[in-house]
Amino acid sequence: MGNLHNTIWGAIEEVRRYDLAQYEMLSLEELLSAVSSTNNKIKEYFEYHSEYLANTAM
Repeated sequence: MGNLHNTIWGAIEEVRRYDLAQYEMLSLEELLSAVSSTNNKIKEYFEYHSEYLANTAM
């Protein structure tokens, strides 16, 4: 499945197409939440540090 998708979101959406048990769906929801939270923290980091990073790159 990893060869079919270039993002974690695509892979998760592909897994959702299968007939999953409730605990498996809950695990997927936890995974989505963790990925989303991580993405938000990375975005937040770069928003706060973008000026510093731009100045040190020169």
